[in-house]
Amino acid sequence: MSRIANFARGLLPVLGCLFVALHGACAAPSPGLSQNDSNPSTQQAVAGDDPCNERNRRGPIYAAILDLDNTLWDWVELYTPAAIAMVDQVAAMLAQREADDEGTPAYEARVRAQKQSIVGDLHTFLQGHDDVEVPFALADIGAVVRAFPGLGREERIQQLQPAFATFNKIRSDFMTYNGLYGYNYQTQENPTLAALQRLSDDGVILVAQSDALAINALNRLRKFNLLKYFHWLYAVELKNSEHPDPETGAYFQSLLQGDQPRVVQVPPSERKPNPALLQDILRQINVSPEHALFVGDSLSKDVLMANQAGVFAVHAAYGLSYLAAPQWATYGPFLSAIRDYRSGDLKGTPDVILTTSVNDLFRFFDFAKPPPQRP
Repeated sequence: MSRIANFARGLLPVLGCLFVALHGACAAPSPGLSQNDSNPSTQQAVAGDDPCNERNRRGPIYAAILDLDNTLWDWVELYTPAAIAMVDQVAAMLAQREADDEGTPAYEARVRAQKQSIVGDLHTFLQGHDDVEVPFALADIGAVVRAFPGLGREERIQQLQPAFATFNKIRSDFMTYNGLYGYNYQTQENPTLAALQRLSDDGVILVAQSDALAINALNRLRKFNLLKYFHWLYAVELKNSEHPDPETGAYFQSLLQGDQPRVVQVPPSERKPNPALLQDILRQINVSPEHALFVGDSLSKDVLMANQAGVFAVHAAYGLSYLAAPQWATYGPFLSAIRDYRSGDLKGTPDVILTTSVNDLFRFFDFAKPPPQRP
């Protein structure tokens, strides 16, 4: 029964999103904080004097601050299958180094044992970095170091290069053939891109704020061809400022020092929910909270932070759709095995819930270019 109960609890956010999708995304009457773990979308659909009233428009909004992963694109689908394939390939490589008996029961048993060891070592390694996407992390874990005694880090990276190439190809294919939320590869309809273009045309200040490493956030914005839309990117600095690959490192340093977007790297301790960082962003762009909104998929991070900073809190509920996908039965255990994910007890209450993409924003908000500043 516990498995059924856990599965049902996992579906709650998705069912809430489906309910809202049938009735239209709802704007809550007022912002606030909640410690209720259930999805607020169903509560808001029945709460207040005027739920789901799109005539109650907000604005003008001069600045839109957007989370990236699971808000503009499906990070779970972008990262997880690539990471699983990479780990599987490394496990096979290490098993084959022990004995050249591929295809035998003994070989398959060693592959399973190596994978278990790799995942355990990766979990230990990643806890010290507060991120699952540390470049070439597999080259530093115990199972790999033991398999290649006497080799330095750069040499281990070269040994694992086929697995890293597999990881990069799967991610690249996702960004090519799946793309942003709402993207239709056959018709080329791209509501997320259309929303960013419209906001840009309206003169709205666009800021990306991500808990990902700055180099990873920049890479995804570049791959999705979104760099040109954002004025600022706030993301996490890499502890070791030098990228393991010199050529890649030099390229990203040029992006980090560019002005489209201007990049602010923050220490890992500044991760969400951090209303002080959001308030710093508002001061930097010279926009008051009542003229700004924050869009994100996490109630305990994005929405809570927006509540605490006093900006409009917009929940990207569609970003939880991965919970209902069949592949979550594989993805979920893998992600939990390599990293401890903890959802905060305190959750924010969104002012608006989006059910398909950021293009839903225009149903609830009026946007405009900030007025000229007084001298």
